[in-house]
Amino acid sequence: MIQRTLLLMRKLKIMKKIITLVYTCLLMAAQITAQRVVTLHSSNGVSAFSSVNPFVDAYNAASNGDTIYLPGGVVNPPSNFSKRLYIYGAGMHPDSTQATFPSVINGGINFNHADANHTHIEGVQILGAFSITSNLQMTGLTVKRCYIAGGITISGSGSTNLSSNFGFVESVILGDANIFFLTNSTFSNCLFTGRITNSKGNNFENNISLYQGIGTLSSAYVFFSCDNNNIKNNIFINTLNSRAFSGSGNIISNNLFCATSPNFSGADIVINNYLGVPQQDIFVNQQGNSFSFSHDYHLQDPSLYLGTD
Repeated sequence: MIQRTLLLMRKLKIMKKIITLVYTCLLMAAQITAQRVVTLHSSNGVSAFSSVNPFVDAYNAASNGDTIYLPGGVVNPPSNFSKRLYIYGAGMHPDSTQATFPSVINGGINFNHADANHTHIEGVQILGAFSITSNLQMTGLTVKRCYIAGGITISGSGSTNLSSNFGFVESVILGDANIFFLTNSTFSNCLFTGRITNSKGNNFENNISLYQGIGTLSSAYVFFSCDNNNIKNNIFINTLNSRAFSGSGNIISNNLFCATSPNFSGADIVINNYLGVPQQDIFVNQQGNSFSFSHDYHLQDPSLYLGTD
């Protein structure tokens, strides 16, 4: 009798665990389903989209000046952007999106029409590249607190009528940033893992560059063919002295370099930089030249390296 009772109690415990597991799975499924609802805020009110491609449907229904809110989870993007929109995700960092999951755009973001001027994108992971159709003149784009896995491409064939007044803020940019067709724009508080190439007349402030130049090719430079830029208060992990800058007319001030003697050109203005700082002495928890969400990029002792801000 006692054995039967114990056996029954064990079966009840197992059933309870199974019921709890099923309930948890159903709850998670419900949360995931809810998270895939994209909302569009327009002058006509609020519309919700929960189809197979809710972001695409919300975009198609949007007009210039509308706002789109992306949920946590993965959504496919429109093939091109030709409208001025305000796009907000739940966030790009796993630590700050534990309740919702990060908002992930499964592909790249490409702008193909100037009607999209002054678009604002914030709080999303972009698994592809951020790009502008070649030779397209645009202005006022803002990318804030985003993760861009495929680099940045803003290209063209001319030297006038360039895109301008872009702002990349507090973002992680993997891969190269080829910005030949961009001027009078700012990159601030961003983290780069690739090169900056062909930048003309832009502003780089308070960024981290993890890129380590290698070899003897032009592709090894951290800043390659970059002229007349303002480069200040940045941290450069690159340790190769001959692979720092290629260009002229840049103002390079109050930056921190792991390299002991970076190759500044005679046409650059170089002011108050910190040279030869060991990488292990800079951040609270960081190693190597790859980005990781698990790293801590705060300075160990900010009082040791004084910028101009």
